[in-house]
Amino acid sequence: MSSSEPDGFDVVLALDYFRSGAPFLCLLQALVPRYRIGLYLMPLAQQERDKAGHQQDRFVEACTAAGAELIEGTGHRCDLMIVLQRPYGDSAVEQVFAAVQPRRVVGLMPLAMAGLDRHERYLSQFGVEKLYVPCDRFRRFLLNRRNAEHWHRGLEVEQVGFPYGPTRLEPDFRADWVVATPTGFSFRHESHKHAFLHTVLNLLAQIDPDETVIYKPHNGEYRDYLAPPGYVRLAQALRLMPGASGLAQAGSRAPAALGRFAAKLYTAFLHERVLRRCTPIREVTKRDWLPFEAFLPGVRRGVIGGLSNTMWGTLYFGLPFYNCVDKALRDSVDSGAEASARYLDVNLEFFGVPFCHGRLDFAGARGKGIVHPEDREGDLIAAVEADLAAIKEQQSCTG
Repeated sequence: MSSSEPDGFDVVLALDYFRSGAPFLCLLQALVPRYRIGLYLMPLAQQERDKAGHQQDRFVEACTAAGAELIEGTGHRCDLMIVLQRPYGDSAVEQVFAAVQPRRVVGLMPLAMAGLDRHERYLSQFGVEKLYVPCDRFRRFLLNRRNAEHWHRGLEVEQVGFPYGPTRLEPDFRADWVVATPTGFSFRHESHKHAFLHTVLNLLAQIDPDETVIYKPHNGEYRDYLAPPGYVRLAQALRLMPGASGLAQAGSRAPAALGRFAAKLYTAFLHERVLRRCTPIREVTKRDWLPFEAFLPGVRRGVIGGLSNTMWGTLYFGLPFYNCVDKALRDSVDSGAEASARYLDVNLEFFGVPFCHGRLDFAGARGKGIVHPEDREGDLIAAVEADLAAIKEQQSCTG
């Protein structure tokens, strides 16, 4: 359903890229049909359209199926506009306000982007008055570490946690374990991928064969960066050849192009061994594009991964996280250090889980003391309803 004639909405969700927009689905699932909710689609950058255009389309289809009305035309009104913390072009923001005039604008933040200039510029572009944040303690930590407290000065802030528990986006998803491929920042050399996959294989060997293990690529990407398709096909073709994997491993130590080729092929051999024990997530759900955290309420035993923000979500939902990346090994290589320091490494200061050494009985996987009780407080649905009620009350007092 779409709306092109000027009309009034309780809530308008402003969306460009779907990646951090899953809370919008939770809101739609909880609030429709008690509230009228519009979805305004901003133009998607071609780079992001090329990368995940089909996933974007599936997300929008899920929103409209849940009751969102696509907004077309101009001059619409709404009580509350919710906009994701993202980098936006000025022309895109102008189009939003030509289409919708909100009484109040709230920013919905992802977990770990507080204080990054490029991602905070939206505050002034949209005239944001209030922030919904997953964890306020972490937000304050990031602002302090990035010397960026000025960005949120004077703004109202409400902690809303992760909305995926009471509002399950994929209620039929069930797994004992999930292997979650970490961000590429986990690896600074191809041999680091080998070490990661060997550690994962050690853990898988200790898991009961009757327990289900789901494999989820990083960010739900269809092509797993760990093993490019050409290397995967070659590894599959050579798998039954005695000694092929060992030759690739030995060849990875050769110099120049031969060594690089053999190292990537050995990664593909190890990756194929992991997949033989796992079920790809797209085989058990059509919503594999959902963020990792949305699946965690359906996980029973734990998560196997690397240096990633998925650590926080896993611990937030009370599950152990088996970190299969030895950070000391990664940090022994300088290449890529500057890029990861600004994004991932500062996060790990707050919620980093130690290397598990391939042991399923590793006590550190529980991340004791990382998530505090107060970090689980807050409710996105309740926050939106309270803000809507306050806006309507103010209208009645001034109207």
